Amino acid sequence: MKKQQFLLGLMWVVISITNFSCGTTNGVNPAAYSRIQIINAIAGSSSLDCTLNSTRINTTTLAFPNTTGYISATPGTKYVEIRPTSTPTAPFIDTATVVLKQDSSYSLFFAGQSGSPKSIFIQDNLSAPTLGRAKLRFVNASSTSGNLNITINAVTGYTNIAYRGVGKFVEVPAGTYEFKAFASGATSTNTLGTLSNQVLADGKVYTLYAQGIVGNSSTTSAFGLSLIANLLPAVK
Repeated sequence: MKKQQFLLGLMWVVISITNFSCGTTNGVNPAAYSRIQIINAIAGSSSLDCTLNSTRINTTTLAFPNTTGYISATPGTKYVEIRPTSTPTAPFIDTATVVLKQDSSYSLFFAGQSGSPKSIFIQDNLSAPTLGRAKLRFVNASSTSGNLNITINAVTGYTNIAYRGVGKFVEVPAGTYEFKAFASGATSTNTLGTLSNQVLADGKVYTLYAQGIVGNSSTTSAFGLSLIANLLPAVK
């Protein structure tokens, strides 16, 4: 009898340790949540605040052309609103209704120009690339650029990507890169924008995007290319 009691007690200890070690650092299973990041690609916009079902989700103001980074949220239908940080009582600049699935990640771009923004909602495939490589996609969030071609270290990576278009993920060797944007059909000497010395790390996922107004030099409106790493939050 004592031997049986000892064995039962030992089994309980093993099960308890196993359950503890398999949990997350804060006791919440990240797979039960969705992740969403919001990108301010609206040329001419001021810094923004973002709300998800009326709750502010950005901890710092969201300036052009930056991202909130991924934020965990419960799955379901969500109403996203953006408004100027400087005028919290002002009407919303734009809104979007999105559906978030459990254990899935999303990017929501607010694109185009102030006064007529449009949203681009994308479910993100964040599966790991092949060993020694990084994964990259391209989003055209510039309403004035027309269709774009993108070169990656002088090699064509994307062609004819329209405004609000999303290029598929491609894998590239980890390393340092230069990206250039051209209007589709233009020669390689007519560069609209260049982004140089960008390090793509082994095993990471990235989004390259175009934003702004072609020919504009303002810091809040100029056409350019931006790169963000699609990094998930460590915990909920």
